[in-house]
Amino acid sequence: CIIGSLFESAMYIFIFLWTPALTSIENELNPNPVNAIVDGAGLEDDPHSDENLPFGWIFSSFMVCCMLGTIAFSHLSNAGVTASRCLVGVLALSSLSFLAMAAPHSSVSIENDANFVSMNSA
Repeated sequence: CIIGSLFESAMYIFIFLWTPALTSIENELNPNPVNAIVDGAGLEDDPHSDENLPFGWIFSSFMVCCMLGTIAFSHLSNAGVTASRCLVGVLALSSLSFLAMAAPHSSVSIENDANFVSMNSA
């Protein structure tokens, strides 16, 4: 019961904070917004600009990954692979993914790395 509560609380924290976290990172990495329009009171962000983060695409990719994980686990468990073996595989794959993101790229500039991390195509 306690483990389930901790998992659910972590999921709710993620659900409520993923959009402000991405927006904050983008604003830190790109302090001069290209999507600002001039209003009578000053600069405001244009919510209909193509320069904003694609939250719909990001969320849908989260959901597709969840669906693919469920399908993969279903096929692996039907093939006789235990849940602990699946967990080891998932942890190994996620570790490799994090290492690939953390590895420095010698041929790419820091500005391009910042654009990649902020999911900005500029």
